[in-house]
Amino acid sequence: MCICVISSLAIPESRDIITLAIQQQNNISILTGGNIMAYKINDGCVSCGACAAACPAGAISEGADHYEIDPEACLDCGTCAAECPTGSIEQA
Repeated sequence: MCICVISSLAIPESRDIITLAIQQQNNISILTGGNIMAYKINDGCVSCGACAAACPAGAISEGADHYEIDPEACLDCGTCAAECPTGSIEQA
């Protein structure tokens, strides 16, 4: 089991905890890698950029046809889906 240390508190690694720590601007170390992206942007995207602006990891950028999520940077927090005005971000 991987353990992350946040503000001197040892807790099991969790995407929700890591996301919360980043949103609160704590310094953390992720000891394991290998993201499995839980969200995807579908063809309903109108390229408004709301998702990219809201992403705490900066994992979303403008692609050829619509915005795209970088699976290596994605925290799977769901912030992008909550901010999308067209509902074009879905769980994969």
